[in-house]
Amino acid sequence: MIQALLSEPTLTQEQRARIDKLLGNTYKPQVQQDSEASNIEIPMKSQAKASIGSSIHNPKALASFFKKFTTTGYNLKYTTHKWDEGDYPNGFDSFVKAYTSEIDNDLYKWNSNVYNLIHNFLCPITKNNQDGSLYFWGKNKITLGYQYPPDAMRDWMNQNPGNQPENMPLSAFPEENRPQGKQNRGLKTFGDIILLFKKSIEFRDTDLYKKVRILFENSDIDLDPCVEDLKSYQFYTSTQDVGYALDRIAENIRNRKEHKNVKIYMESDKNSLTLNILHIDSYSDARRDSQKINLESGEGSMAIIKSRLISLCDFYVESRFMDSDGQLKDFRIKYLENKDPSTPPVWEEMPKGTSQGFKYCLKFYI
Repeated sequence: MIQALLSEPTLTQEQRARIDKLLGNTYKPQVQQDSEASNIEIPMKSQAKASIGSSIHNPKALASFFKKFTTTGYNLKYTTHKWDEGDYPNGFDSFVKAYTSEIDNDLYKWNSNVYNLIHNFLCPITKNNQDGSLYFWGKNKITLGYQYPPDAMRDWMNQNPGNQPENMPLSAFPEENRPQGKQNRGLKTFGDIILLFKKSIEFRDTDLYKKVRILFENSDIDLDPCVEDLKSYQFYTSTQDVGYALDRIAENIRNRKEHKNVKIYMESDKNSLTLNILHIDSYSDARRDSQKINLESGEGSMAIIKSRLISLCDFYVESRFMDSDGQLKDFRIKYLENKDPSTPPVWEEMPKGTSQGFKYCLKFYI
């Protein structure tokens, strides 16, 4: 039961650390690696701490890792695309060994949720949770992957030469691993599972735009028309974690009902995309030494947002705050930029009159 809780994707890294602390660090998840299928050692959950203090904020490195799924020359590309004829003449095992060697050893340190997603889709899992429940990944809670359950895809590939993994019918997997639930009724082949994975690591087509629109449906919030421009942006990230952070941001905005105007827009250059969410005229005016604003307790919505975005993007806010001299001034607060995400936020004063309310800024690297 404990492992099932720790595998829950809505759990933040801070919450995992808190559970670990309450258990006295005595509980060790039973996840094993098949060393014959890999020529690198991927760290298990039991080998790494999940607290923010032991994590590394490295969004550029994680962005580079995600690019392997679309870049020619990387075997990971062919976990989400068709193989070219003759690419893997030695069969499925050689393919698995090739792509596994490209999974970064520091992935867990960058973001434990991304690690769990990648691991459960691509790597071998030889045991279920201690309570007998299955490991899963993604918001659809998929309980199968290239090497999970063990040997299922290998056996099918060996019995069906000339086929690709995407052609494997889900009926060929053990019944207990086949996707369940209303949201999974249309899934027929492993190709459908691959598409779900791709949507887990990339805002594709108009996915980001649709997510943002849904945030403020059935509310009194008036979105600036520039939100339509989001239709043209696609980029790699953990869409579930970013989506969860956006949910919390939208909740903060909806809770300040006296301010109904929101402007959501993207700023870009050749290396980055910055998603700006401006709650117009909704100034903070909180004291600069506020424990909540400075995340000193590790609790509250801003702390949750920060924990979800580690290594996915830099994160900062802009608004008007009360300085130590009692004067209202405009500040940018950098919550995520330092490589060590446990460091206190950095305050930067901005020119007077710069802020237009309360703005959330998520800077993604591409």
